[in-house]
Amino acid sequence: MRKLPSNFKQYQVIKAHSKSMNHDDTKLWFIQAFTGFVMFFLGSVHLYIIMTNSADIGPYESADRVWSEWMWPLYILLLLAVEFHGTIGLYRLCVKWGWFDGENPKATRIALKKVKWALTVFFLVLGFASLAAYMKIGMENAANGTVGQKYTPSAKVMEFNITNKSVGGIA
Repeated sequence: MRKLPSNFKQYQVIKAHSKSMNHDDTKLWFIQAFTGFVMFFLGSVHLYIIMTNSADIGPYESADRVWSEWMWPLYILLLLAVEFHGTIGLYRLCVKWGWFDGENPKATRIALKKVKWALTVFFLVLGFASLAAYMKIGMENAANGTVGQKYTPSAKVMEFNITNKSVGGIA
């Protein structure tokens, strides 16, 4: 992280330099640096909540935390920060180490950007769908007055009794 500006004046200089270059990879670096900074704070809140309430990790308790305790704005921001930080980081690693350069590195970089954005869209859709499911469960629990209800699995476990000692036709 030695490349991050340590004061506002340095930030202004590097931002002006980046704007004058109009280089997509430099913009991605700024986004990754910003999301890393954001994740430090939002991730700390998330980890503190998980560590102090480890017994309350389950679908109902998590849904209640997301909806009834108004944590969904934090999780929206955390989802965006983690997703962008991760996929930009993977893209930058591939470019830096030349893992997929092949015969034409410029064409490979264009293809890697497409893969990066496809992964971004996929994981954001998946993340927002998961968050929406937790919000729906939390809203239903709040409407039904069952906030804080513990989850008890209702699936039946099937038992198989093998009476014959031979398995798979082998005696």
